[in-house]
Amino acid sequence: MAHTATMYQEGIKHLLEGDINLPGAVITIMLMSDGYVPDFATHEFVDEGGGAGDPKNEEINFGGGNTHNYFAGWGNTGRKTLANDALTIGGGVIKWDGDDLVWTALAAALEEIHGVIVCEKGSADDTDSIMLFYVDFDPVFDPNGSDFNVNWHSDGLMESKDGT
Repeated sequence: MAHTATMYQEGIKHLLEGDINLPGAVITIMLMSDGYVPDFATHEFVDEGGGAGDPKNEEINFGGGNTHNYFAGWGNTGRKTLANDALTIGGGVIKWDGDDLVWTALAAALEEIHGVIVCEKGSADDTDSIMLFYVDFDPVFDPNGSDFNVNWHSDGLMESKDGT
């Protein structure tokens, strides 16, 4: 199983400019369908204004509502909030980590889960929810009533060693 995490350039810019305070920011994780094609150079916000490929429009949606234990959208119950995130610095290593996540009993669905977007939750809606990185799943997950787990790498969500 090979999962790939890639940061959005605009997300890096917001981190470096101090727009996002780690830890302390409200970080949410959203499940994505196969319709989402990340553009790491230009995608900045979850709601990019509509149209094909808009991250907001490609969040998994099992027919709408909360009928399958995932209710898509900014203020709804599908997205998970990262808990117990911590930033540690020591021994030449900077690490940002948080608790693993579980979506319980995701019912058989209309869509497979192809990845997750990790973003700072916007103050009012997805037009200011800043995307930090995307994790592409290989293989994809086909919900069938079982739990879906996102277990972060032992290096955390992000880690920098020796200036890298």
